[in-house]
Amino acid sequence: MLKLFFSSPVQIGIGIDEVIVRHQKRTGKFYSSSTVTKSSINNSQPWDTQLRALLTENKIRNRTCYVHLSNDFVRHFIVKPAKNTLSLRDCRDVAYARFQTLFGEKHEDWLIQGDWNQQYPFFACAILKSLLHQLAQLTTEFKLRVLNTTPQLASVWNAHRKALSASDLLIVIDKNLLQIICIQQHGIGDIRMIPFFDTHEVQHNWLEQQIRIESLRLGLGEIKKIHLVGNLPIAWKNSSVGIIDLTTKNTIPQATSILHYVIGYERK
Repeated sequence: MLKLFFSSPVQIGIGIDEVIVRHQKRTGKFYSSSTVTKSSINNSQPWDTQLRALLTENKIRNRTCYVHLSNDFVRHFIVKPAKNTLSLRDCRDVAYARFQTLFGEKHEDWLIQGDWNQQYPFFACAILKSLLHQLAQLTTEFKLRVLNTTPQLASVWNAHRKALSASDLLIVIDKNLLQIICIQQHGIGDIRMIPFFDTHEVQHNWLEQQIRIESLRLGLGEIKKIHLVGNLPIAWKNSSVGIIDLTTKNTIPQATSILHYVIGYERK
């Protein structure tokens, strides 16, 4: 119990092709600076095999931890409540129906959470219950107390939401996926997932074109600010679009994946 109390939480990031752990190493009676370790085994191995190897290698047991799940494991969507939505239960029912319509899967197999709102469209995400059960078994094996399990996009949103205002855009770059998030007065108003490839990186105005397309599609007026989280391709940095880079707002390990980025956060 004393070890749980005095040590800082371990940060665990889980993706299909990468698993990483951020923790503080014990030096004598104290825990020293943070260390990021990445699985050295074949990335084709299941994530739980990689995570078990990391926890064993770093002798991480009897600790508290935060878990961040990459977009590989999460379904994101926007839910528009019906006019007769009156309660939290109504919000959940609308979200379940929306999920089944979009993805054609039974909502009972997924844990669905959202920024529940009875009046305005709200952001929701879904995680397979089987994955959460698998994670619970593994953390129990290593006597880890999970403080929170959060999708990486939700982690980014939670970390920066105070810096965002209505009519702003939040752009999150995750590997070859561009996520354009429209911020409205009540929170996230809409979200678009757009794949991009190397051929787009040499077109300096591609990002600007995508922002213009989404602005027209969503009927947005003047965009106040554009915020970025992730690694902006070099060619895009010459774009005329003014971007506020939030990636540099925190002291975190430099890496190519947004998954590495979000594990630098602890719950405020």
